[in-house]
Amino acid sequence: MRHEPTFSAVPPRRIYKYQLEGVACSDMVGGAGMTRSAVQSISRTVLAVLCLARCASFSIADEPIPGIPTLKAPAKVILKRLNIVVSADGSAITKSHYEFQVLDAKLIDKAKTEIIPLCPPLSTVRVTKTFTRQPDGTTVIVPESAIVTRATKKPSTSECPEEIVITYPDIKLGSIVVRETETKTSAIFSHQFVYALMIQKTQTIDHLQIDLTVPSSMVLTVDAPGVTQSRMASQNTTTYRFDYARPSLTASLEELQARRATSPGIYISSFKNYSDAAKSLGAIFYPKAIITPAIQAKADQIVAGETSRRGRAKRIHDWVKTNIRYVAGPWGDRAPREASAVLSTGTGDCKDQAVLLSALLQSEGIETEFVFLDTLDGSFLPKAPVAWGIFNHVITYLPEFNLYQDTTWADADFGDQPLISYGRVALQANRNGGKTIKFPGELGAGLDRLRAFGQSAQ
Repeated sequence: MRHEPTFSAVPPRRIYKYQLEGVACSDMVGGAGMTRSAVQSISRTVLAVLCLARCASFSIADEPIPGIPTLKAPAKVILKRLNIVVSADGSAITKSHYEFQVLDAKLIDKAKTEIIPLCPPLSTVRVTKTFTRQPDGTTVIVPESAIVTRATKKPSTSECPEEIVITYPDIKLGSIVVRETETKTSAIFSHQFVYALMIQKTQTIDHLQIDLTVPSSMVLTVDAPGVTQSRMASQNTTTYRFDYARPSLTASLEELQARRATSPGIYISSFKNYSDAAKSLGAIFYPKAIITPAIQAKADQIVAGETSRRGRAKRIHDWVKTNIRYVAGPWGDRAPREASAVLSTGTGDCKDQAVLLSALLQSEGIETEFVFLDTLDGSFLPKAPVAWGIFNHVITYLPEFNLYQDTTWADADFGDQPLISYGRVALQANRNGGKTIKFPGELGAGLDRLRAFGQSAQ
């Protein structure tokens, strides 16, 4: 996870799931965009194998280039091909072809079972072809009985409620797993398209190819550092092609530890600017922060006897932080639950708690804004104004007091800057638009303090 401190010492209620899960490696090989197709084309099991490969002790090749070691990866992607066709309403159909090879015997058992997340109604996935190609060239077809759709085994830590489980027969050292899928995805942002993919330098890939076709009326901003790209326009559509290869891990330590700002990637957006992107995010979040009679009654109860506005804001913040238990929720559709539902269940993830905090504060006449962060990196925002894709955490801004607050962490009191935000760039959304911001502090310094906090809390 970008070589940042782990958080195993922090009280579990306040640990954000992306610091704990193998899912954090999704931006290493798959990306997270409007369609989620990139993530779904790389299953959780494949991600786990690649994460193990990433964390393994790479060996030095027999004939290294002078001064630069060539590292032997225990697994690699031979071919990943995506064909994404976007409709005018922002929905998309993605056809994927994926070939993955295990080069280390320690990873064989992990590669035998593949799990593909399913996030209905946002998206549906159909496995169209899957087989194992053996080292001797023979092919072993995966029978239909070995492809099962089931409820997610760990719903509290999964992004999606269902999953497809594929059991591959007869995996050997050097076997190549081949799988093709078709994913249909509805639009998160009406008539808009956003896609984000960071390519980690710690993963070998012989060939990555993405063909993206959009209506000619959909104008895209494309930022693809380190990736070969081309564009072909016809009367009704425009097709963008992206090609990338990294067949070996010839790299310096600095390259292997590179953050998003210095790593290859593909970032695409139909939004004109980040203000428009923020406005669309606000249009998803503000309607969930509805002031119902139950919300108003709870806010009045919390602030009873407190006369100062800042004191009321503190009481509400402290109440949410203390009484709403963190439970990881689905990020498949990016939408939080309504504030009243979060209040009634007493549980919620970061986006749910941000919505409840907003509704309670607004009940007392205190305005709020939503702030979206990338906790896996946070070093930069691409030129293409991605409305999501790289963001995985939400906190709340109180303009009246110029305070940023996060109720999902136990690290800071009301009025303190959340440690997770130190040095990070973020997207701040209000009702009319928004802006990009950069938090004070050194990137990663807050995480060091957070780890120290967790150790002292034990």
